[in-house]
Amino acid sequence: MDWNMSKLLNMTGTTPVRERPIKMVALAEIIAMKNGEEIPVSFRDLSTGKGAIIINDVKCVVYIKNDTSGKQKWHFHKCSALKTHQTFEKRYVIKSDNNGLFLLENGKTIAIEPCSKCLSQSDKERDWYSLQGTLEQRNAMFIPMVSNQEFFETLDSCYSHARDLLGHEYQGYVREWKGISFAYRKSKNWTCEDCSLNLKSHKHLLHTHHVNMDKKNNDYSNFRALCVDCHSKQPFHYERMATKFAKEIEFIGVLKKNKKK
Repeated sequence: MDWNMSKLLNMTGTTPVRERPIKMVALAEIIAMKNGEEIPVSFRDLSTGKGAIIINDVKCVVYIKNDTSGKQKWHFHKCSALKTHQTFEKRYVIKSDNNGLFLLENGKTIAIEPCSKCLSQSDKERDWYSLQGTLEQRNAMFIPMVSNQEFFETLDSCYSHARDLLGHEYQGYVREWKGISFAYRKSKNWTCEDCSLNLKSHKHLLHTHHVNMDKKNNDYSNFRALCVDCHSKQPFHYERMATKFAKEIEFIGVLKKNKKK
């Protein structure tokens, strides 16, 4: 199956930056990225475009998954520290979401620091240290600044698993719900219609709420795009959502605090 990368990039609005031809990763490997699996990418394949780490014209964040010490750093720039790894034939994993945790080979998910060399050599140091919150929360805000996470979100929407579709039907949603919700939230520029918080860099935190609570009524007049916090405050939603999305609601508060600065 051929993968039309340019078509997907057009969907995401990503503008490719090229300095030299680079290795193209196969579709099967891109899908594997969604599961946190390792892909064999050499140091030479890791970068183009003013030092950013780019695979298939997409700016990426990488880390070494089989280092389970938790002392490693994650990289977004072809820094001097990353260059020292090339002689050890390190295997990198592409992080394909923008939450602040990293999956290690031992199954643990932990928050690790961005590489200090990447920060200083890419002029992003001030951006990183201006963020407030826990390490996990700061990672989640910073990763979208240095990578094209929208690519992975579009990929995810294109390749939904059958069990997800069946799950939607079981919960009362129509089979096409994921695409319907994506289109509506995009039409609202990924902005909460209650608190006006823009979540373009954190699309999963913006929900599509059914005003009359009828999940089969998917007319746009029955929708409101709401951040997970505002969604939880809707009638009959709080008890179900406050616990399930406690971490996300807390993160919304951190985003609002950083926005006010």
